[in-house]
Amino acid sequence: MLLPELSRKNKHGLAPTLYFFKGLYRRLAERNREKVFVIGFHKNGTTSLARALQVLGYRVCGFVTPGQDNNPSTRKELFNSVYKPLLDKYDAFEDTAWFIFYKELAEMYPRAKFILNIQPAKSWYKSMVKHFGGYDREIFHWIYDGVGDPLGHKEHYIKKYTRHNRDVKQYFKNERNRFLVMRMPEDFNWDVMCNFLNCKKPFGNFPHANAASIRNTLRRKFLDWVKAKYYKYNKA
Repeated sequence: MLLPELSRKNKHGLAPTLYFFKGLYRRLAERNREKVFVIGFHKNGTTSLARALQVLGYRVCGFVTPGQDNNPSTRKELFNSVYKPLLDKYDAFEDTAWFIFYKELAEMYPRAKFILNIQPAKSWYKSMVKHFGGYDREIFHWIYDGVGDPLGHKEHYIKKYTRHNRDVKQYFKNERNRFLVMRMPEDFNWDVMCNFLNCKKPFGNFPHANAASIRNTLRRKFLDWVKAKYYKYNKA
């Protein structure tokens, strides 16, 4: 499907916003592009990168978690039952929990591009607590070795975050042509991304789509309400 975001059953693809329409011409003109996987942990500018990829014409799949009817018991089952079925539908993938499957994805797509988005560990943890603290999430148990809430587990979360970034860099150390480290915020610009993806820079500023100041605006709340009304999966 060329425009999966427009389906009312769209659950994982980014909803069509201004960024989607900016990239529509490229999507129609540039088919069969290589996959792009954003493999840095959440709260590292993943939404900004997703919006940027939309502007560049990619079909972007975001946050994905197992549903109530899907309770995989192993990592392999989780990948095969929840994530693998989405790979043919989209071009680019970011956020939870795509990043934990970077090895499987690199083997499946030897020509794909991989972006490791990072920031200093303490800043990342502070953002995690602000956004996710106080709630035990099942998918976080898969990511953070059984600890589903970042609040009160600073050392554990930072250790996992640091190890992931180190392991990813080690894994791709001899594949610089398809691997890029994007440090937030200094590398979040069109020059860095477009040089890596070998594409023409679009007009306009690089998106910064999920800052707290934006999330709390009336405009953002209104758009979230519209999205909830439109997409069938959000209906009660």
